[in-house]
Amino acid sequence: MDKLPVSQTVFHEDPLNYELSMDCDGVRKAVNSINTLIILPDGETKLFQRRAMKIGKNKGFDSALVGELDGVRVYIKGNEIVLTKQDLRL
Repeated sequence: MDKLPVSQTVFHEDPLNYELSMDCDGVRKAVNSINTLIILPDGETKLFQRRAMKIGKNKGFDSALVGELDGVRVYIKGNEIVLTKQDLRL
């Protein structure tokens, strides 16, 4: 059986990639060359990047920053910002 070609994606080379951190007081921060998201520890918080591989005509990858505070999420993708309680997929 022939092996399928492996598609390699290097997310760290994405210019919109965020550097994520949390300080000793629980303040979460995401920083990239365009913007910064800060989540204060006012409740249950999460901060992560969601990434997805695209196949077909527009091969490549897509990513969005996701910040969450007590079940309310903010999705940041470039200049687009969505505030919702939904779990959005890319």
